[in-house]
Amino acid sequence: MSPTCGDPLEFQALRDLGFYLVKVTRQDKPRFESGDESHATEHALETEDGWDRVVENVGGNVGALHRRLDQIVALRTEIDKRSLGRVGAARQPTF
Repeated sequence: MSPTCGDPLEFQALRDLGFYLVKVTRQDKPRFESGDESHATEHALETEDGWDRVVENVGGNVGALHRRLDQIVALRTEIDKRSLGRVGAARQPTF
């Protein structure tokens, strides 16, 4: 898990490696508070539409966001286990 990805090349590298990419948004608060809004990595992926999932952090509730992300991770883990089980079963020799 990576907490941040701000560069299109990094995004594509993670995609190529099979990462599940989740974008967290928050509409109820200004995006920038630190004055760093001019840095290229703060805007480079704004128009990217290749995210696997977009999650809205409603109200800035960090606990709720963590629970939602935990649900996504658990679901992806279960899907991956099932997928690997089918692939492994298909490769088993038959006698």
